[in-house]
Amino acid sequence: MFRRAASVLGAALRATYTTGSQCKRSSVLDMQGTIGFIGVGNMGAPMAANLLKAGLPVLVFDRNPAAVDKLVKLGAQAVGSPQEMGETPGVTAVLSMLPSTEHVADAYEGVSTA
Repeated sequence: MFRRAASVLGAALRATYTTGSQCKRSSVLDMQGTIGFIGVGNMGAPMAANLLKAGLPVLVFDRNPAAVDKLVKLGAQAVGSPQEMGETPGVTAVLSMLPSTEHVADAYEGVSTA
């Protein structure tokens, strides 16, 4: 499961698209706008920190306020819920690094399956 998730995320971050007769490679570093990151624990925090180090604006949400506070100190902006993140103008992508199906369902649908 992890390899598939990593592969999908990698593909999204290094999307290749065609413009006319040229094939152009883009990355998350070419993005315009803000990146939302849901789940900034052991795996998500370093990823979000790297986006911040690259100079990208990042919104963060996690159930653990201490995890959010660490990234706010690095320049991230905290939001109170995944819904608030989705409603924030200028957010062009939302990434998540969540530990279980229940967390994913709660984050994206607002309903826990637990």
